[in-house]
This record gives sequence, C-alpha cells and structure tokens, in this order.
Amino acid sequence: MKFNRDKTDIFYVDITVRCEKLEKGGIFLIKVSYSDLGSMFFSTVKPIQLEEVYDYISKNENIQEAVVLWTCNRFEIYFYPGSYDSVQFFDEFLKGKIYKYSVIHGEDAIRHLFIVSAGLDSMVLGENEILGQVKEAWMISQKKGYSGTNMNQVFRKAIEVGKKVRTLHGFNKIKRSVASEAIEFIDSKEEILIIGAGKLGTQIAKMLKEKGLNFSISNRTEIKGKNLAKELNVDFVDFDVKKWANFHTIIIAASSNGYLIKKEDIVKSKVQKIIDLSFPPSVDPELSNKVELVNMERLSSISEINNKRREALAREALKTVEEEYLKFITNLNEREKQKIIKKFVTYTDNILNEELEIFSKEIPREYMLEVEMGIKATRNKILGPLIQALKNTADIKSSSLLSELERLLDEQLSKSKVEKVKEVKGN
Repeated sequence: MKFNRDKTDIFYVDITVRCEKLEKGGIFLIKVSYSDLGSMFFSTVKPIQLEEVYDYISKNENIQEAVVLWTCNRFEIYFYPGSYDSVQFFDEFLKGKIYKYSVIHGEDAIRHLFIVSAGLDSMVLGENEILGQVKEAWMISQKKGYSGTNMNQVFRKAIEVGKKVRTLHGFNKIKRSVASEAIEFIDSKEEILIIGAGKLGTQIAKMLKEKGLNFSISNRTEIKGKNLAKELNVDFVDFDVKKWANFHTIIIAASSNGYLIKKEDIVKSKVQKIIDLSFPPSVDPELSNKVELVNMERLSSISEINNKRREALAREALKTVEEEYLKFITNLNEREKQKIIKKFVTYTDNILNEELEIFSKEIPREYMLEVEMGIKATRNKILGPLIQALKNTADIKSSSLLSELERLLDEQLSKSKVEKVKEVKGN
C-alpha cells in the first residue's frame, strides 16, 4: 500500500487499504485518538468492549503480548511481535468500528506511549487521569497473561516517565482533566444531579464536594450509588428519568447502549443544562433549545483553547519525555545486543566443542591446544564483523532480519540442549 508520513514518522493507514512494507518484530501500535481526528473521534469511533478485543487477540497464536488502552478519547492496541499479518488481523476486527487508524512501529511506538503517559497527547493537555488509565490497562493485560517481558519493561518505564513529568513541570498541581473542564460549566446555585458512580462519576462528585456545591447521585447499580452518596453525605436518587426531571443540571458519567435522556423526557422538566461525558453519547442531541447540552465534542473545543495557554509548559515537559525515552531506548538496545551476542558465542562454542571432541580422537593430545586456539581464533575473526554490525544497529528490536536470526539461534540452542539430555540419559 501507499504510506503517508508526517514529520514524526508515523504511518497513517486507512482501513480500506493494506500495508505490505511493515517489518516483523518489535512492538507495534494500532491507534486512533482525539489528537488524530479531533472532535470527529466522538462521531466516527464506535464503542468496543475491552473483553471483545482480548477475545479476538486470543485467536492469533503469533501475538505473544498485548495491552489495550481504551479511554473516552483514545483507542490503542500495543502488541508484540508485530508484523504485516498481525496488522491485517486487527484490520478485520476494526472494520466498521473505526474510520481510520495509524500504525506505529518499534521505537516510535514506545515514544508514543511515553508521551501519552505524560498527558501530552490528551484532549486535555497535561491531564492526570491518563496516567492511571495506562497503569490500569497494563494491569488488565497482566491478569489476562498478555504482558510479558517486553510490555512489562515498556509500560513500567512509561508510568515512571509520566510521574516524573508531572512532578518536574507541575502538571500534578494543575489537576486538569475532562472532569475539571466539565465542572467549569456549573453554577453554584444550580440543583445538580450526577448520573454514574464509577471512576468518573466519583471523581466529579468529589470535586463538587470540595467546591462546597450541593448535588445528588443516581446510579444504575443502586447499592454502589447509595454507598457513594453515603460517603459524601449527599442524597441518592433512583435511576429513573422521571426523577431526574427535577434537577436544573444533570451530569452524565455513565455508559449506555442507547440514549439515557431523550427529547421527550425533558419537555416539561426543570432541566436547563446537561453535561454528557459518556462515550458514546447518552443524550439525544436533538434536545429542546431551552436545554444547554455540553457533550464531549463541545468540551473538546474548550479544551483546545485552554491547551494553547499551556503550550510552553508542554514543550518543556516534552523535552523531559524525549530525554527519558532516549536513555531507555539506549539501555534497552544495549541489553538486547548483549543478549544476542551471548547467544552467538554460546552457539559457536557448542560447535567448537563438538568439533574438538572429534579432533581429539584423531590428533595427538600435545597438538590439541594449538588446534583449539587456532579454531577459536578463526571463529572470532568470522564473528567480529557480525558482532560489530550488531553493536552499530540503532533499533535492534524492530529489525526483521535480527528477529529471524535470533529465532534460529534459539532453535539451534534448544536442539543442542535436547541432544545433551539424550546423551546423558543414554550413558
């Protein structure tokens, strides 16, 4: 297929076409987010269940590791090892669900994760929630058995980078989030109802409590809603649209398969403002003109204005991300290089020992030391350029040639171990 590259060297792929130039190996990332599509994200990305994604991944035996990061303004699948076939595999799953996505390969995928974790790729620049969401996505992957050596080291470092950026550049003091942007629309004199007692609903409720505002809570699962209401010493309202009609402002922080509030539900109500933070939307967009609707699309336009005010701070934060990324990649590549070099040496040592054992039966003992030294010197001359080439390789994790070479070395070393075990048992 034809690629379009931007200045960050990211591949943008339309799901109606195919890509045949991706190398094998390394971490791959398929993603679509608010930063890619802007407000179009909320109208072009259909809801996908997390379990549905992992169930689909389990059908591909070639994918050894995977982490799915799914929030209100991004959908990302990190997987290892990457390949063209794996991208095609996910392409089939995403048809009809996502208008377009981008594929990031190797070190660029790691860099992107660090930027995301730092809150620099979010709809609300510098938000704190994304750090917890990255950690939660990693933990879910671990529970499902999909986070191995590669994902563990990359996500662990991404969380460290996210924390460091917030500490050094004050993002943790700003406390910006989708929730904080939303409550800017609330007047202190309003009668407020929060629908939803999950993470977002709880966060909003605690923010309103800190501001000294009066509000009530409604939740589909009654016991959960009542517990939150009791904790914050506020009223609980039944999960009934007729009961909601008595409030001036409604904040929706709950997901739904359809609209929770329709036009006819509020015709004769007190409702004058609805803040819908759910994705997909839980409110019929065709509301009465008397009702102000603040949804994710409108909220995103406000966030863009606020983000411009913090661009200087974000640029400094990005420098920290880049520094941490370069240090991590350098160390990662050095470890990988030493690992492969060790496998080369072990593999050639096995061959040398086998040949020396054969020679020892035909050559007098007094000459064996010279033979051994000569063979090892020859081996070292042959391996020298290869080892030097390995040391000069920039992104060793994303090289299809090295991935295949390492696979063959592992295969040969495994055979050698099996043969030694058989030999011992035979004796």
